[in-house]
Amino acid sequence: MNKSKRIAISLVAGVLAALLCMVYGSSIRSQAEQVQAETLPSTVAIASRYASRRAISMWARPSMRPMS
Repeated sequence: MNKSKRIAISLVAGVLAALLCMVYGSSIRSQAEQVQAETLPSTVAIASRYASRRAISMWARPSMRPMS
């Protein structure tokens, strides 16, 4: 096989590898966004429950009540 054919095959293989990497990266990004979309509502619910409990417990302590 002459040098020009080897270079052409190498270039085609390189372009194909780059395209496969791009497709794989896109797939991973899509899966990550899907997991984030599924996880975010439960995380917000947990955080809001924690915040409301924290606020209630702070108001229950005499030292944390505002001065009137």
